[in-house]
Amino acid sequence: MRFIVALFITVYSMPSIASLKLDGFANIGASLTDSKYAGIRTQVSQHDALFADEIDWRQISSAGLQAEWRFSNQVQFVSQLVLKDSADHSLDDKIKMAFLRYSPSPELTLNLGRTAIDLYMMTDYRDIGYAYVPVHLPTEFYGIIPHESLNGLDISYKHVSDFGLITSKFFYGRSKAPVISDGDFTWEVRLKNIFGFTFQLEQQDWLVRVNHTQTTAEDGYPGQNELVSALNQVPDAIWPSVMSVKESLLFQNSKLTYSAVGVRYDNADYILQSELSLVDSKSILLNDLLSGYVSIGKRLGSHTFMLTYSHIQADAPTIEPPLISDPNLNALYTAVKSATDFYRLRQNTSSLSWRYDLSDTWSLKAQFDHTHVRYQPSGLYLHDFSRNPDGSFSTLSISSHWIFDL
Repeated sequence: MRFIVALFITVYSMPSIASLKLDGFANIGASLTDSKYAGIRTQVSQHDALFADEIDWRQISSAGLQAEWRFSNQVQFVSQLVLKDSADHSLDDKIKMAFLRYSPSPELTLNLGRTAIDLYMMTDYRDIGYAYVPVHLPTEFYGIIPHESLNGLDISYKHVSDFGLITSKFFYGRSKAPVISDGDFTWEVRLKNIFGFTFQLEQQDWLVRVNHTQTTAEDGYPGQNELVSALNQVPDAIWPSVMSVKESLLFQNSKLTYSAVGVRYDNADYILQSELSLVDSKSILLNDLLSGYVSIGKRLGSHTFMLTYSHIQADAPTIEPPLISDPNLNALYTAVKSATDFYRLRQNTSSLSWRYDLSDTWSLKAQFDHTHVRYQPSGLYLHDFSRNPDGSFSTLSISSHWIFDL
């Protein structure tokens, strides 16, 4: 937060502001589901969830304001404030962007400060519901990683080639975001030494994008050191299945990699879009997390219809319980299962979305999702363990979206 405050002080201490541009967006919507066991949410950073017999507006409602101070053709300051459902209610969390932009030429741009971490095709406008067709983006792809902002710098270069417009971007910095699990378990995941690059090609109706990012976990989840220390006191003969993996339960200083590829085709009549990503780490808590989606849409005047299929899977190792039943050993086994099962994921969702553009700044939407879950509990949801598990469930959402200038 001190870094962001320093940026604002720097901006306001600059001699004169040539121009100021303000714009914003608002998303208002409600959802209902028939899921009795898995509490629906669109991000693992959300503290509240939607169950059957409820109507919830927090999941898909949000508002944002963006300001751009232009000091010259080469220097601007951009900031964005977004209000939406999250476990972190601090001002620091709501400031999604606050950076100085320096463009010495039309081709080269350097950003310094807090920017949107460029992991996805729709990174720059993921919170602006008016910018895309569905009510919400695929949870299996956009909901599993809580980090949205990067404190650091990025540099991008654009040039026109025989193949089309090529954009190359490199970024470096750090980030933090909360992960919420059952029982009000909160883990503020801090990432350091984030280094990534993005390569993007645009040609007429096509866009192709490739990303690779690597980072290091600054610290581990709450209680990880105590858990491993307790496991070290257990003789190998009593619990042989956990001995070979107990050190990899530590997440601190674990190396993580994220790789993604995306393709989009939009000829004003049809929309085809797909993204695929792979997340991996040296810890058994997060191994070979594969997620992706494919969408096809059709515009009919002011109406747009879209079908989307999204999928996510990650198989955590199966750890058998201790050979001896004991209250302390049983508690340890429960703790190990809770740690390893968060990213034990295998599910898919089929969605039908409808969008109606009432004007150039206002749209109405509806979306029906049907989800099939192989593993429960799942880190994507919050759970009511007093009810029977849901193998599949449906969710209906309606919403209204605006963009505006001030």
